[in-house]
Amino acid sequence: MKIKGITVWEQYAEFILLGAVGVVFCIYLFSQFSSSTNAVRIDNTEMAPGEIDGRLSAKAEVLSRSLRDDAPIPSGISMEKPDPMLPAFESKLSESVQPTTSTDLPALRVVVDTGPAIDVSGQAYVVPEIPAPTSLVTMQFFDGLEPVVVDGDEKLQSRFDDSPYDTTWVTAAAVFDVADVLEQYRAGGPEGQLPLRGKWYGDRIDILDVVVEREEWLGGQWVDQKEIELLPGQVSFRSVLEGEVDAGVRDELLGQLIRPGVQDAVVRPDFLLTRNSDWIHPAMYQTGDGEGESSLLTMKRKYQSLLQQSKQKAAELERLGGNPSGGGGGAGGAGGG
Repeated sequence: MKIKGITVWEQYAEFILLGAVGVVFCIYLFSQFSSSTNAVRIDNTEMAPGEIDGRLSAKAEVLSRSLRDDAPIPSGISMEKPDPMLPAFESKLSESVQPTTSTDLPALRVVVDTGPAIDVSGQAYVVPEIPAPTSLVTMQFFDGLEPVVVDGDEKLQSRFDDSPYDTTWVTAAAVFDVADVLEQYRAGGPEGQLPLRGKWYGDRIDILDVVVEREEWLGGQWVDQKEIELLPGQVSFRSVLEGEVDAGVRDELLGQLIRPGVQDAVVRPDFLLTRNSDWIHPAMYQTGDGEGESSLLTMKRKYQSLLQQSKQKAAELERLGGNPSGGGGGAGGAGGG
C-alpha cells in the first residue's frame, strides 16, 4: 500500500478521534462519581442526591406538626383568638326584634267634608232602608212547552207523560226602586251618619238573587207558603249563596254580575220555550185600559212572539248539531205554574 504523500493526521485521524472520545467519556465518568458534581444546596447546605429524600421527608414532618390544632405558635408571631360566636348568637335568639329607636313616617289621612262641627274619627255610616217592591202584577198564561225543553230536563219529563206538553202558569212581577237605594247611599243619615263611599259599591246595585214565594187563600187567610223552585236553565247564584261566602266568592259573583246580560237574567229571566209564544215579558204588562195602550201591548206581544220563535229555531238548530251565531234557547224564567 502506498502511503506516499499522505500526512500523519490523515493516516491516524480515526485513532485520534477515538482517543478524544475516550478522554471525554473518562472525564464524564469522573464527574458523575465525584461527590460535589451532583450536589444541591438546600438551606445553605450542600447535599448529595442520596441525601435529598431524607431531608425532604424531615421537612414534611415538621410542616405536618406545625399544621395541627395543638401546634405551638411560632416565636415572633402574635395571633389573637376571636370572640366565641355561639354565646352571642344564643343571646340574640331570646331578645326582642323591636328596634330600639323608631322613626315617625308621614301617614296618609282621608277626611270626608262633613262640616267643622263633626269629628270624622269614629263616625258611623248610613244604613239604607231597602224599600219593598211596588206595582205587583201577575198574569196567567196557557201554552204548550216545546219538546226540546222537556227532553232536556228530568223533572219536566216526570211531570209530562207524553206530548203535547200543554201547561198553564202564572208569572209575577214587581218594581224595585234601585234609584232610591242609590240616593240613600250618597246622602248622609239623619243623625250625622256619613254617606257610603262610591268605591264601596261601585255606584251601582248588585242583585244576587230573586226569591219568589206563593201562598193559597183558604178560609179567609193565606196558608201553605212555599218557595217556588227555579226553572230549568235559569241564571241563579242561589246555590253559591247557601254556602260560606268569603271574599273570593264575593269577587267572583260580582265579576259575573257586571258581564252584559247577567244581571238582567237574574232579575228579569225569560220563560221556557213554548209553541205559541204566548208568554210576554213582565216589563210589557199593561196597566191601563186605553185604546193606545191596548194597541201597544198587541205590538209588543207580536214582537215577543217573533223573538220567541227565533229562540225556538236557534234551540232546534243546536239540538240538531248546528251552531248558529248568537243562538241558544231562552233561559229559565221567574214565572210559576
